[in-house]
Amino acid sequence: RNSTLWPNEVQGVSITVADTGTGMSTETKGKLFNAFYTTKESHGTGLGLWLSQEIIARHHGRLRFRSSQVPERSGSVFTLFLPFKTTHPDDAIAS
Repeated sequence: RNSTLWPNEVQGVSITVADTGTGMSTETKGKLFNAFYTTKESHGTGLGLWLSQEIIARHHGRLRFRSSQVPERSGSVFTLFLPFKTTHPDDAIAS
């Protein structure tokens, strides 16, 4: 959906993904964006969210999440915001 990032009023797009799973523990939430952190034991590399956050930051976006383990209200929600355009000098394309 079209969105505005407050308080600087940057216009962009937001994408929200939610689930109704078991939610994340406080420990997991604290390590979620660390490189090589995984909850998948022998199957995960732990690079997915860490790399995603790096790419989003380079595009001046934001990745936020919230998670609850409260019974009957458990699950996680991730929201990605990307601006329509950036004004950072490094983003200029050489002609």
